Amino acid sequence: MPLWRLSDGAVLLGQHVDGLELAWEPPQYKRYGHEPADGLEASLDAYRSSAQDDPARFATTEWPFTVETETEPVVVRPHGVRRSPYQLECRSWLLGVNRDGKPGPRGFVQLRASYLASVGALTGFRDVRAWTNANLLPLVGRTPHGLSTTWRVSRIDLAADVAGVSFEGGDVARFTTRAGNRRAYEEPAISDYNRRRFTGFRFGKRGGAIFARVYRKTDEAGPDDWVREKWRLAGYDAASHGQDVWRVEFEIRGALIRELYANGVPLPREPEALLSAHLGALWHYAMQQWLVLRDGHHANSRPERQPVSLWWRDLGALDGFAGPPLPGQILRRAVGPSEDAVRLLNLAIGALTSLASLTVNPSWPATRELLDNYITNSLGEHVFESSSRAKLAKRKALSPD
Repeated sequence: MPLWRLSDGAVLLGQHVDGLELAWEPPQYKRYGHEPADGLEASLDAYRSSAQDDPARFATTEWPFTVETETEPVVVRPHGVRRSPYQLECRSWLLGVNRDGKPGPRGFVQLRASYLASVGALTGFRDVRAWTNANLLPLVGRTPHGLSTTWRVSRIDLAADVAGVSFEGGDVARFTTRAGNRRAYEEPAISDYNRRRFTGFRFGKRGGAIFARVYRKTDEAGPDDWVREKWRLAGYDAASHGQDVWRVEFEIRGALIRELYANGVPLPREPEALLSAHLGALWHYAMQQWLVLRDGHHANSRPERQPVSLWWRDLGALDGFAGPPLPGQILRRAVGPSEDAVRLLNLAIGALTSLASLTVNPSWPATRELLDNYITNSLGEHVFESSSRAKLAKRKALSPD
């Protein structure tokens, strides 16, 4: 896409999917007793054994992957990845496969950023799905007739590169966010490890439902990196648009996607549907509701009362993931009562110990008796039960499943 002018002299160099992870779950009947493993596990065992004996530490499969007109060899490594015992990879993606009979998805696929930038997220998914259907699916055993393979988006990273803006470490206070934590971070200077240079911000917990970074991408992109080539093709000129390019990036996981609704309908996790129509909506939610950069010109005003920074407002309203930037739909997050029983128990204990500290006998039996008497004689057991049932009904109504 060409350069897109934002307010305050900022320039959008591109919006793109920077990372995509998919869960792959072909239908299988349960494996019983000493029934042998299916052909997929047997084939991967043979490749992995060859990789362990090979000095290069990989074994080339008979399943090449084609990107447009170029063929990439797919190799098996002598070790697994994450919790998967088998690791397959090529230049375009990384694939982990579980053993036959293990619960959960049979595997996961991570599409690499350079591949996604080259073909786009939707085409990338379709190509990987076609490769998996042609090479791996025929080896899956005990496949029920008439049932299709399930694919789900486990994680998607949405990013935008912007020139003509600048940040300092103190600007972390200008952000309003739903994240539980935020911080600015620094990296050692390349030429002198005694000096450090501010490079960006982090919001939320990595591995959580949503995690964000706003960072100086020019510090990470090498001189010949494919990212710089994308900037050049978009028309970026450092002398005109500024030496620094800042990336705004969100890591969005399935846990968040399950809670998001568009016009009252839950977002799909099926990749074809999500990638073809809802990337802009995810971006708008992240930029307009979850993380917002404020103006910061009114020093005596609380951040949430200050106007949104104009270039951030413009960027958050755009959807340029499939072509020219367009306005898109607004999402709402429907979050039911927390199912984290341990967290709720800890909250209850905190309240009960505070109550006990107000009495002459702060023991647990005395506090429990006080609580029981209040519910029975003041609140009413029927009120307690009806309130609990109403919250249960609300949780079920809000559940996307």
